[in-house]
Amino acid sequence: MKSTAARVLLLAISLQLFTAAEANRRHKRFLGSNAARKAAARRIHGESLHEVCGVCGQAGEDPFMKTYDYCTELYEQCGCCKEKIAERYNEICSEFMGYGGCIEGIKAKMQSKEEACKQQQAIDDYNKDQQKQEIEDALEDLGSDPDVFKLASVKSNRTWTETPYSSECAEYSDPTCSEKGALCDASVGCDHQLYQALNELGTVEDYYGMLQNMPCL
Repeated sequence: MKSTAARVLLLAISLQLFTAAEANRRHKRFLGSNAARKAAARRIHGESLHEVCGVCGQAGEDPFMKTYDYCTELYEQCGCCKEKIAERYNEICSEFMGYGGCIEGIKAKMQSKEEACKQQQAIDDYNKDQQKQEIEDALEDLGSDPDVFKLASVKSNRTWTETPYSSECAEYSDPTCSEKGALCDASVGCDHQLYQALNELGTVEDYYGMLQNMPCL
């Protein structure tokens, strides 16, 4: 009887140890899968930002870093990008000082270019008419149709809608940086400031591109 009771006791202890070990393994698997889900939820930042921010590198590449370190890395990237955006803005706008604003300066240059084009067009038209008349006179002397020109004449007929780190700053994100005010504060956070800077630069670049590609017709 004693030996039977001892065997039962040993079996019970073994079963408890097995159950505890199995529970521990399941817990570790859960933690691992949970970390993997969090890692998958993290968006690696860098490629989605303005091209001038390329020197700032990517943020969030390590999927297993602590949330604090993750959010700090995003904040540092945001600050770097904001500096590069400001440099690009100043680089363009330094050409258009004295007009009451960068956009106003670009518009003034566009107006000047348009007027210069009109003057050049008038000169070109005059020279073309003179050349045409000389050729027609020569053709008339040869007995050809001076209206030859009528036969050959043929008329030719980058905005951001949400802040760059909106996903990372959302409270529902896992992990979330919503508690990091330096990055996510809706008024003074880097994310909001970068959003404004990106839109301002985008408008300037659009006008600057129109000026550079403005043809003289």
